[in-house]
Amino acid sequence: MADFVQQLQEHANNVCNILQEEIEWIERYKGYVDILSTWKKKPLGFRSPGELFPYITLSVAKQNCSVSESGKSKYFLRYFLRYLGQNVADILVSNETGENETRERFFSTKEYQNSNKKNFEYDIVHDNDNWHSKSGEIFRKFFNGYKERIDGSKRNEEHRIQNLLLRELAKKKGEEKYIKFIQPVRLQGCFLEIPTPFAASNHNPTYAAHRGGGIDILARVKYGPETRLGVVEVKDEYKTNENIFQVLNQAVTYACFICKLLRSESGAKWAKLFKFTNPEKLLSKPLIVDAIAAMPNISPEDSALFNLKKPARIKVGEDIIELHFISFEDNKAENKLENIKTSLRKCR
Repeated sequence: MADFVQQLQEHANNVCNILQEEIEWIERYKGYVDILSTWKKKPLGFRSPGELFPYITLSVAKQNCSVSESGKSKYFLRYFLRYLGQNVADILVSNETGENETRERFFSTKEYQNSNKKNFEYDIVHDNDNWHSKSGEIFRKFFNGYKERIDGSKRNEEHRIQNLLLRELAKKKGEEKYIKFIQPVRLQGCFLEIPTPFAASNHNPTYAAHRGGGIDILARVKYGPETRLGVVEVKDEYKTNENIFQVLNQAVTYACFICKLLRSESGAKWAKLFKFTNPEKLLSKPLIVDAIAAMPNISPEDSALFNLKKPARIKVGEDIIELHFISFEDNKAENKLENIKTSLRKCR
């Protein structure tokens, strides 16, 4: 275990050195949060059936902020609708209530007509159809139950697993939930991937500026009265060249970035965006960020690496990254995760 942690510490040192040398990200992320912090509107206010769920990207969230600040009395906010981790439609939601006191909702599948046909054999094209119309009913009925994706490529499978884990972590306290002290961070009421300036998928991080990879799941993890952020890196299978060390390697890359982002000049605004009510208090002491490898069927030998009296940690300046795992079984027949286990401490 000592060698395992030492290698990740050296990796974290390398990531931090890159962030100190490549400083363009500081001003760019300040620009992002300055726009995102203008959001004062109601969230999506949209419930989707079955396996469909709303999603957003940082760029679209920024567009929503811009349109809401445009001064127009009526405007539409844009979101994506995902099925098994695949975008299947765009959703437009009005900021105003109509005559029946509900916000107008429209959806379009034009941009995804080829992938919808390829992945799900859904060949109807909707072009800004009313969500509550007959065509909306047809669309919802088709995707309401579990319909397996035809194209089972690796990227699609990882998106499916990410979708399932998001749904599990987002369950409320009263529901049947394996891990009761964790919730995904949302933006404008939607799930999202937080972008980073690193291309880290090859486990040897390189600075990629605005073309970097995204954090699969950024979560808030409760530890008694304290809350910390958790960076979850999701994989759809466990194999030799993508074992728990390699996955943690990637999670540590992104966790280092989150530490440095919160320590940047815009850090307090990012902390507030991540739903910390007292950013100044959070940033007045060393941060602890969880780096979490989430993958199927982690072996007993690898999970034993975490059976310590105190969780393994690495240093990022004065801040700390704590190493964890989430293991699960993938029930493909029913499209759900089962037998979920974690090294995250069940302190609430």
